[in-house]
Amino acid sequence: MFLLIPTVLADREGWSFTITTLAALGGWVKWSSSYLNKANNQIESKPLAEGLRINAAPNRFVIFRDIHSGLEYIRSTEEIRDKGLYFELDAYAYKVLIDFHEVEDNGEGQYRQLAIYLNGRGVPSINEAIRELMLAPVLNPIRELINAQNLHNIFNAR
Repeated sequence: MFLLIPTVLADREGWSFTITTLAALGGWVKWSSSYLNKANNQIESKPLAEGLRINAAPNRFVIFRDIHSGLEYIRSTEEIRDKGLYFELDAYAYKVLIDFHEVEDNGEGQYRQLAIYLNGRGVPSINEAIRELMLAPVLNPIRELINAQNLHNIFNAR
């Protein structure tokens, strides 16, 4: 069971995902925890996309950061609208996610390519990861050429 608790950290909206089970588990969080709407005195819950004010569209992505690990994540706005956010947590673990912002994909589809490549994994910097992904066709052959084994062979051949 996941518990979604809206929090405010240093004047930035964040969301704390806390696991409340004795065992590790993973799953999709699509709805907020129930809360009391003081305007109508009703217990309510809302879709995560609505709570995050996400405008779902085919070429839009959300970038956010885990305050504990410092890693940044990228997710499709449509995935968040349709499925929510997927998490795997150990027992009694937590995530505090902040700095949610939407980006529009560019003509080269770099954000889409990165989201597919990362497949939910986090990176230290989304911008740096895009740069590395775009340079991969140039850097990968160089890395294959200049590796420890090749350098060792060149050194021993002199």
